[in-house]
Formats: sequence, C-alpha cells, structure tokens
Amino acid sequence: MGTVRQLATAIEAGLRAAHPGLRKTVITKLALAVGAILEAQTPNTVELANLLPLETERQDMREQWLRRLLKNPLLSSSEVLEPWAR
Repeated sequence: MGTVRQLATAIEAGLRAAHPGLRKTVITKLALAVGAILEAQTPNTVELANLLPLETERQDMREQWLRRLLKNPLLSSSEVLEPWAR
C-alpha cells in the first residue's frame, strides 16, 4: 500500500468520526486528496493529481477528478474543519 493510500486511510477514519452525516464517497475522495496534499506538500493540482492512487488511463483524468472534488459544494472548508476548530 502506498504512502498516500496509508495517509488516506487514517484521514478517512478521522473524517468519519467527525462527520458521520457526510456521504461515504465524499469522505473517501476527500481523504485521498488530503493524503496527496500531505505527501506532496504543495497546493499544485497537477503535482497532486500525479500522486493520487486512482485507476485512470490518462493523467489529465486524475486532474479532472481532483478539480471536480475541489469544486464540490458539499465540501465547504469551514464546515469540514469545524469539529477540529472547536
């Protein structure tokens, strides 16, 4: 199992505990993105997409996956981070 996948597994457990009402697919995708961010230590979406452990034919499809996730209206940073800010 890769580093990003290991980080994502731990992050997913924390997100599930903090946000039991959030859909499973959203939590899984968010955990993968955060794991890639922690591994790359950059906000550059191209570099992050290269680290994502996704089964895609082309690299630009991973970039599209990441951009769609970041545009998701369900993922308001203030709402996602609120349990840890308290």
